[in-house]
Amino acid sequence: WRKIDLPHDWAMEGPYSPDAAQGEKGGYRPGGSGWYRRAFDVPEESSGRRLRIEFDGAYMNSEVWVNGHHLGQRPYGYISFGYDLTPYLRPGRNVLAVRLDNSREPSARWYHGCGLYAPVRLVSTGDVHVMPSGVQVVASSLAADSATVEITTEVANAGGADAPVKVRTTVLDPSGKEVASSERTFALAAASEAKETGVFRVPAPQRWDIDTPVLYTAVTEIRVDGEVTDTARTSFGLREIKWDTATGFWLNGRNVKLLGVAEHLEGGPVGAAWPDALIRWKLKLLKDMGCNAVRTAHNPQVPRFYELCDELGILVMDEIFDGWRQKAPQDYGQQAFPEWWQ
Repeated sequence: WRKIDLPHDWAMEGPYSPDAAQGEKGGYRPGGSGWYRRAFDVPEESSGRRLRIEFDGAYMNSEVWVNGHHLGQRPYGYISFGYDLTPYLRPGRNVLAVRLDNSREPSARWYHGCGLYAPVRLVSTGDVHVMPSGVQVVASSLAADSATVEITTEVANAGGADAPVKVRTTVLDPSGKEVASSERTFALAAASEAKETGVFRVPAPQRWDIDTPVLYTAVTEIRVDGEVTDTARTSFGLREIKWDTATGFWLNGRNVKLLGVAEHLEGGPVGAAWPDALIRWKLKLLKDMGCNAVRTAHNPQVPRFYELCDELGILVMDEIFDGWRQKAPQDYGQQAFPEWWQ
């Protein structure tokens, strides 16, 4: 074992070779398999909390264990995922292990990273918590004087008893000032999930646009018997879009031509393991060149990529797969798509 920092891409560390596993389209870089391990301590006083491990990106065919318990697998290398560690943790030292398998190559028609190329985080909540990616924001109407915003929160009760749940959602404007809020209390049965939707009136809405990428924030707080068990912050922009067959794309009442690039997930000398500062630098260069849109080629990007596009005023055309069938000799369509497409 050796100590490394995440994000990490072992393919960029490997030597160039004319017979490398990724071939000429992958920059003559290796594939192979690799293991990651991390030991961490769980203090005694954390009992009653739930711990979840979240991976922003792991290429590919990942398997994850904690203390020898197999948590699951995820073949696709370009999607975020996570696991609940709580049932398998013990006070004191715990060991997380991750295996990535890139032994079947070439798995893409371009260079791909190998390993944990994106951030990994440990999330602590109470038994009653917001589900992962569990906040959805939709502006059902948008006018100059006000906007109607619907915010839906998916709440889970992973405990063994019914719980009186209070969901409070606060909307902050781009300056951080509170402009709307709501609160709802309901009973949530043990080992169950529920959706709670609040409708908010946002006065004098500031519109997100390419040149004025202003963002609002929804702050969701979950309480049980007066105690905060989880919080979530969700950034969103208020904008109006439509498509017209004759004129194309419209943004906030203006006909906007999409001037953009197809962006592969790679950060030059660091391969797929690009940190936030490098993603921002690259997107800023594109914006300064006149780019207002990015097509992700040919797979999802890391979550931070989308947040930075929101912040910088860049539209995104998101792709999920490189086609539904075989495009490279050992691609996802060949390895796992029929069983894992959902």
